[in-house]
Amino acid sequence: MDQDAAITAFGALATPSRVDILRLLATQAPPEGLKSGEIARRLNVQQNTLSTQLMMLSHARLVLHRREGRSIFYRLDRENLRALADFILVDCGGGSVEAKRKRAA
Repeated sequence: MDQDAAITAFGALATPSRVDILRLLATQAPPEGLKSGEIARRLNVQQNTLSTQLMMLSHARLVLHRREGRSIFYRLDRENLRALADFILVDCGGGSVEAKRKRAA
């Protein structure tokens, strides 16, 4: 993950409500994800407020969405969450992921 993408992701995580959404998706969502209405119900937030929060998380590539008829399902983008973790732990902690892997080989 490059620095600009990481900054966008950090910005998306800057509110408790968005962290709550990620926590819900990580701990309670089935693999296919949860409908936006179900997320709103479980977190006790209005649908229009939730839509804005989900849009921010989606733009930051922290959640994926798919449309099924009139419903939209959301789930974690685990690949990009791992990339963000690598950015924090490896890139900011002493070198790129690729350099660490080359040294370990």
